[in-house]
Amino acid sequence: QSWNAAAETLYGWQADEVIGKTMAEVLQTEYLDGDLQQSQATLLARGQWQGEVLQPHRDGSKRTILSSVRLLRDAEGNRAGAIGVNCDITERKRAEQALRQSDERFAKAFRTSPSAMLITRARDGVFVDVNASYERLFGYTHDELIGQTGNAMQIYTSPDQREMIVTMLRAQGRIRDLELLLRTKSGELRTVYSSLESFELDGELFLLGTMIDITERKRAEEALEAERAQLAR
Repeated sequence: QSWNAAAETLYGWQADEVIGKTMAEVLQTEYLDGDLQQSQATLLARGQWQGEVLQPHRDGSKRTILSSVRLLRDAEGNRAGAIGVNCDITERKRAEQALRQSDERFAKAFRTSPSAMLITRARDGVFVDVNASYERLFGYTHDELIGQTGNAMQIYTSPDQREMIVTMLRAQGRIRDLELLLRTKSGELRTVYSSLESFELDGELFLLGTMIDITERKRAEEALEAERAQLAR
């Protein structure tokens, strides 16, 4: 009965080509939320229906559509037809899929990285996640760390260490290869190169950190320096 200019753009058919025809004659709809029978049953029972459909364009491409349909009634309350409002969400769905794939790749890289990695809440330093390499380096289990802070677990060798890191992040936006002396669960001191950057999730700021243990290298350097000093005497 009606086919506006936006529908012409969305589907590729002009109004004079579709007026008087049924939807099934023009559009080969694939329902992503159930099927045609279910959507019709919902429409008749509730007076409205909304869902996502896969719709072929006239040029052969497929578009993901968010479709909203409402029953129209005459003055006596009898069903007189339906009005549909359809929005092209193809690009949004592609972006969501790309984001999911990106999240999956990041999660896999985080879990399997040979470098110790952690995610903390920026405002208070609470551990949100750590990988297996971080657990091995510091001797704590995942469950022991989550919800705690580096200061509370005495990982930082000085309470000022985290404040220094936060100050540097505020000034620079990220940190690369910052040398830190940290404490493991057993009390052993380890020297690490730490890199951190901030990211926002659901309106809250978090820190992603990567740590590389350079303890043995530092010991070797210190031993070499001591040997040189001995020889210079």
